[in-house]
Amino acid sequence: MLYDNASHASVTLGGVGASVALGSGAQASGAGSSALGANAVAAAPNSVALGAGSAASDANSVSIGSLGHERTISHVAPGVSPTDAVNMQRLDSVQQGVNAVARQAYSGIAGATSLTMIPDVDPGKTLSVGIGSGNYKGYTAVAIGFSARVTANLKVKGGVGTSATGKPAVCPRRSRCIIAADARPDARAPDRITDKGGGDRAI
Repeated sequence: MLYDNASHASVTLGGVGASVALGSGAQASGAGSSALGANAVAAAPNSVALGAGSAASDANSVSIGSLGHERTISHVAPGVSPTDAVNMQRLDSVQQGVNAVARQAYSGIAGATSLTMIPDVDPGKTLSVGIGSGNYKGYTAVAIGFSARVTANLKVKGGVGTSATGKPAVCPRRSRCIIAADARPDARAPDRITDKGGGDRAI
């Protein structure tokens, strides 16, 4: 065996530009490729096949299995650099964030729908108060509002709606939203309140 230096700290197999195949039946036919493991095949340039039966057929790729014989990579740390791999924990976190945005969107659509369901002021009347409800993808909302006739050609409307998740649907012409009478301040965040049922509402 030939060592790279007198201290025997490292050994180079193959040399510059050469391919390396280690294992019974291993093949490294691509330029600068490496096949490690029994029957591992690295056929593309600069490809790496790791593990018995692995096949690397794309240039500049690393394969740890083959079609129908896939493997998992365990104990992957969270990525730091833009080109780092993403582990399952990070992927689940992203999925939870997407689901949360979807739930808020569904609730918002239900709330907006409930506001449009509030009856308009009747002809010849000057003021009406009504309640509307809406549903979107299983999320329900209820709204209360008013409609006032200022002149024959001018009407003013306003309302507030709350979805099933407790999020205010809209607070027109107001800086803060109407909250339930049994709500109490939430010590976790000064801009939120928590009702006795445990639900949070933004204010």
